[in-house]
Amino acid sequence: MTEPTRSTRSTRVQIASYNTNLQGNAGLPQDLVDWLAPTFRTASTVEPPDIVAVGFQELLPLHLAFTGQSRHVVDSRNQLILKEVQAHGGGEYTLVARSVNVGVALLVYARDAGIGRRITDVQTSWTGCGPLWMGNKGAVAVRFRVKAEEEGAADEVFTFVDVHLTAHTHNLAQRLHDYIHIVRTLLFPPFASKAAPGPDTIYDSTHLFLFGDLNFRLIKKDGLSFSSIQEMSNSPDGRRKLAELDELTIEMRNGNVCNGLHEGDFSSFKPSYKYLLNSESEYSPKRAPAWTDRILFSTTSDASTATKSNIKPIIYTSVPSYTTSDHKPVVAILDVPSPLPAPGCAFPVLAAPPAYLQPATFPNISRYTVGTTGTGKSQLGIELALALQRQSSSHLGLDFGRWKGAKVINADAMQVYRGLDIVTNKVTEEEKQGVEHLLMDCKDPSEEYFVSQWIKDAMKEIERCHEQDQLPIVVGGTTYWIQHLIFPNRLVSLTEDEAPSDLPETRDEEPKLSPVVATALSTLPDDLKQLYSHLPDRSQSEACSDEAAFALHTLLCKLDPPMGGRWHWKDTRKVLRSLEIIKESGQRASDVNSSQDETVGMARFPTLIYWLYAKPELLNPRLDARVDKMAQRGMLDEIMSMRQEVAGSSEGPDSLDLDYTRGIFQTIGFKEFHDYLSIPNPSPDLLHQSVEQMKHGTRKYAQRQVRWIQNKLLPAIRSQGTHTTRASLALLDATDLDAWNSTVRDTGLNILSDFLNEKTKDDLMAPSPVAEDLLSGTRVMARKRRICDICTVDPSKPVMIEEGNEWQAHSRSKAHRNRAGRERRIAEQLAQREEKQRLRALERSS
Repeated sequence: MTEPTRSTRSTRVQIASYNTNLQGNAGLPQDLVDWLAPTFRTASTVEPPDIVAVGFQELLPLHLAFTGQSRHVVDSRNQLILKEVQAHGGGEYTLVARSVNVGVALLVYARDAGIGRRITDVQTSWTGCGPLWMGNKGAVAVRFRVKAEEEGAADEVFTFVDVHLTAHTHNLAQRLHDYIHIVRTLLFPPFASKAAPGPDTIYDSTHLFLFGDLNFRLIKKDGLSFSSIQEMSNSPDGRRKLAELDELTIEMRNGNVCNGLHEGDFSSFKPSYKYLLNSESEYSPKRAPAWTDRILFSTTSDASTATKSNIKPIIYTSVPSYTTSDHKPVVAILDVPSPLPAPGCAFPVLAAPPAYLQPATFPNISRYTVGTTGTGKSQLGIELALALQRQSSSHLGLDFGRWKGAKVINADAMQVYRGLDIVTNKVTEEEKQGVEHLLMDCKDPSEEYFVSQWIKDAMKEIERCHEQDQLPIVVGGTTYWIQHLIFPNRLVSLTEDEAPSDLPETRDEEPKLSPVVATALSTLPDDLKQLYSHLPDRSQSEACSDEAAFALHTLLCKLDPPMGGRWHWKDTRKVLRSLEIIKESGQRASDVNSSQDETVGMARFPTLIYWLYAKPELLNPRLDARVDKMAQRGMLDEIMSMRQEVAGSSEGPDSLDLDYTRGIFQTIGFKEFHDYLSIPNPSPDLLHQSVEQMKHGTRKYAQRQVRWIQNKLLPAIRSQGTHTTRASLALLDATDLDAWNSTVRDTGLNILSDFLNEKTKDDLMAPSPVAEDLLSGTRVMARKRRICDICTVDPSKPVMIEEGNEWQAHSRSKAHRNRAGRERRIAEQLAQREEKQRLRALERSS
């Protein structure tokens, strides 16, 4: 083999790809030197690669990958790969980045003595091809910029994409669709300003490398049997004939897939699939052999009609010695030419196929839409801040007055804690786009952080912002916090988690009892009077026995029936809080709540509130998809790490007694995955059940947020009377993400400009039909809980269900219907028995 002359302005890239057949959890496979360093022993003239990209597919079974084990498997692979590359590659290498999605993983390394020093702007991305972007099929990518080494030369953008497409011969159409889906959804924040808005695709690259288990097969041909394919694969001439039947080659030639990409001579090695395990050469009779594992590439100097690329393959081969999978690894060494500078561009890029491009509104897909309830609060906050910082809303002709910029103040009660970025769904540094976020990642997970503390901290940050002419933008889903920040005279609340000493108007003397409370106390039995006099501390509420919890709920029902009907008897913290309000104020908690609603509100500052609303029928699938993506990103790994940290030992947290009503452990996900993470070998069914519970909890949380706004925040705004310092609310319809720029961003900016220039006339603004319906609607009352007598086995532990949808769902449940049917049959049998006894008595008497 004659070694091509390497130009002074070229880069050597080594790419390796391997479908491990779900062997990632079985320990490390064979020595990687046969796979990763085929050229180091082939010829002494071959120079070491500048960049090494290693891709895996089917690294782990789906249910194990969802638990976060992909991270640990990739860590072990990284250590061995780095060791082998440095031992045989001629110098030190550094991991540039890695990207993992379920069982698809990509690691990219660069040689320190050379290109590694010039790499900058590293980005990663992922997408999935299954329902809701889930499953073992999809793609991960690493992209980075390489600064030009010579003056006047162009920077270069390298993009590496590890792909796993749909399997099986009959799914050709789905494979073609998978590729288009990957191009449309494997996105990056743009490196440079573009004429068209939106993120970059994989084609926004100087050099693009796409590889992995593409799963394309050989087309069926009469007379082509399994035995004939196996025989033909053993000779170069036979393989060249088989290559003419390769689906990928045919579809690329027809312009249906991998447009603009090229490949080396894959017929130089035997089909990489499907082998018998533990065999170097024998194929399995279950599937026809095929070149499913491929390495493709393109560079900007390739003409659109060219049949060959200017990227030169030095080696393109498979490694038969790997026998732990039914696939063989494939490896390529590529010589990549550096481009000429492109006029008016920071770096030259490929031309994306027009058919693959989405409309200009595509940046509003769910990966760019963040927020605790999936409506886009964080995104809008960042867009408003950027508009103020850059004064970049000139296309709307807006004026923001004296404000020179803006900062975001976090109002999500769980995002104040350090760590757990996935579980609490924090915005990433890239998504912040340089906007400073305050009161985020500021508390240790072991701390408790109450509303009064947050308000004090938020007020300090607001004052600093005002001093600097920076507009404070408070963003978050803990609406309760935001309301008490805006309206300072409404802090006593039924769900307050402050210590009693922090409550306003706490006095040493006994409060004067209202007539209703005095009467109720006088009629209490002695055991409940004793309980009222010695209420347990709320910090110990989780340790309450069922009997003690039910007794507390019984006491509340006697003293305050409306609140007793609102809380479940097991919700000891809220029951105790309601009892504490009675004891501290002398009034029923429900009466305190009603008096708050009637209190005339006065805002601390002139305030503009955005309520982002999405219709539940469209929001709920969005929330479900977000949970799935969080699981793919390693959510369970985060939860397990936190549980182990709390356990404080290497024995694991199996027996942890966590209080899921306090601090960071209130985050949706901890309680829902408790059972799954508390047993040594959980089943995939239990994982699915836990994921579904988290989805249900997320949907219910979104519903509670809407009810709080309708029942608490809107009445406070409507009750402002004639105060000149007022709060105004604008409801923005975030149902249709494709219309985000017009219905949310631009509408929000127009409203903000009017507000800052004192042109706002109405306290409630409804710039859409949806907003008009919601803001003119009646108040949604909190639903009471009913006791299901049919499902209650022990009267001291009644089954309590919230009225409305939950009660209807419970009534339709299989367990309820079975018990109801059983009781009905028992009642019928009893009636029949009594009727027989009556008839016998009549016979005897006659």
